[in-house]
Amino acid sequence: MSQNPPLDGLRVIEIGSIYAGPYCCQLLGDMGAEVIKIERPGLPDPLRSWAHTDERGVSYHWSVVSRNKHCVTLDVKTVEGRELFLELVAQADVLVENFRPGTMEKWQLGPSDLEKINPRLIYARVSGYGQTGPYAARPGFGLIGEAMSGLRSITGEPGRPPIRAGVSIADAVAGMFTAYGVLACLHELKSSGKGQVVDTALYESLYALMKDFTAMWEADGIVKPPVGTRIPRVVPTGIYTTAEESYVVIGGGTTAVFARLATAMGRPELSQRFPTPALRADNEEEIEAAIEAWVATQTAEAVLNVLEEAGVPASKVYGPQDILADPQYQARDMLLPVEWPGKGVLHFPGVVPKLSRTPGRVTSTLPEMGESNKYVFSELLNRTADELVTYGEKGII
Repeated sequence: MSQNPPLDGLRVIEIGSIYAGPYCCQLLGDMGAEVIKIERPGLPDPLRSWAHTDERGVSYHWSVVSRNKHCVTLDVKTVEGRELFLELVAQADVLVENFRPGTMEKWQLGPSDLEKINPRLIYARVSGYGQTGPYAARPGFGLIGEAMSGLRSITGEPGRPPIRAGVSIADAVAGMFTAYGVLACLHELKSSGKGQVVDTALYESLYALMKDFTAMWEADGIVKPPVGTRIPRVVPTGIYTTAEESYVVIGGGTTAVFARLATAMGRPELSQRFPTPALRADNEEEIEAAIEAWVATQTAEAVLNVLEEAGVPASKVYGPQDILADPQYQARDMLLPVEWPGKGVLHFPGVVPKLSRTPGRVTSTLPEMGESNKYVFSELLNRTADELVTYGEKGII
């Protein structure tokens, strides 16, 4: 039998909405943290009905980001609501919020306020531009972070306008960095005994992935263009159309792998003519044209079988039906089954990464608003059933 997940016993308060903060808490919850998500009475997190929904208006996205969470309703702007919140903070290890900077301070719930209640609290904040600097007070969404980080400028086809990534990448990456910061602070807490603030900006989270983007311009005046379907000067790393008009990706950027690819294609002379990365980069179009011609005569299955035999990294570009049928996904428990009202069993992404001894897990999905009010306010904060009724009548919970 496996042991408890690694963050078992860690209590996290989530107060925020949409994606970056809630995604951070999803990651912590996946690894066993107890996450208490706060929503204002009558004002659900917009993520509950975000993007594609079922006939009831429930977002499929919500199932993933809300899993493993205790959802409560609480208006922290009221006197009694603030008192309940502070009592909960006193019992918590981590707080995660993603309001515009200054909002929590306006409610007298900023880091300096909560430090008096719980000096060991890790206070994690996600915002468009961070808590400091000339842009701190500006509103910011993920698409603004994509633009300001430079990511949009290199995403798309050369000569065409920048395009959006297919997922909310700024919020997701910021959520990951925030979880990373929380874990770093929890480790440091062991020696100092003091909590601290984790301050994550959406644009910084993506700029951290841009590596040499600004240095190339400073050093050599090079502005990276949109990269399209290839990695610049790493050849070949393209997407190719098969005979049945599906797509495969082939990664042959190293010298050894390129030689295996050329042989598998029946074109060993290519690796003899272009034995170095620089020569392949300088002759990219000739190499890419040869691969395109070879792939175009075969099915995806045939191409992938040949390349697997040759030891060349390759994959079909998957759609949802490919993922659901893939034995690798199944073998690693990456297809999480969720019983969906009116739809049967649907599958969502499982827990990442896999831990050998204390793996993460998903114990609940699709929490209703206020579903855990009794647990949090009665069991944790010792309020009676009558008090909860009164709070409800006043709009506090």
